[in-house]
Amino acid sequence: MGRTRQHNRHLPPRMQIKRGVYYHTPYVDGKVRWHNLGREYGEALRQWAEREGERLTPGRTVGHAIDRYIIDALPELKEKTQAGYRQSLKVLREVFGAMDLDQVRSMHVAQFLDTAPAKVAANRHIAVLSAVYRHAVRWGWTDKNPCQGVSRNKEKARDRYIEDHELNAAITAAPRELALAIQFAYLTALDLSDMLALRHSDIVEYQGKRVIRSARGRPGRR
Repeated sequence: MGRTRQHNRHLPPRMQIKRGVYYHTPYVDGKVRWHNLGREYGEALRQWAEREGERLTPGRTVGHAIDRYIIDALPELKEKTQAGYRQSLKVLREVFGAMDLDQVRSMHVAQFLDTAPAKVAANRHIAVLSAVYRHAVRWGWTDKNPCQGVSRNKEKARDRYIEDHELNAAITAAPRELALAIQFAYLTALDLSDMLALRHSDIVEYQGKRVIRSARGRPGRR
């Protein structure tokens, strides 16, 4: 299910109206495609239904499954998670996009994990591919998920925190804007997504001091 419309709520999914002309706007191969449906609403609906039927026909490639996943499933995830998934989907499209869904086998997934230069990132990409396949199974596009049963690359947990001299060295070497961002993150204990989401209204009075309100609605660190 996609995002809730703010305007033109009478229109079905993936239909837009612009300057009196109706368009079918599916997400294909990483881009939104605009197909002119004319100015008459009834005829536009008929053409939209035909195009939607073609779009949802089973037996598509991994790229087609990725397109539908981006429309139907990705918007349900948190914004921070969506950003990471989009990066993985871009990589997966380049590697598996042209392959038929039933053509991808567990050996292909294993080869991807074995040959990837960034082993941890490869684990994340395959986790996203598995999510795409789980949805494809629910859509009736395939009967199997080739990612299941494939061992992921070993990951080594971080075993120490950054030392003060390392932090100071990073601040000294970084450009001014990045250095300020590092210092701000250190002082507030906010992660990147929370920092980018900050507004002036998040600075509040708390126990006589000006503090930043955390994402949970309670004052965080100064």
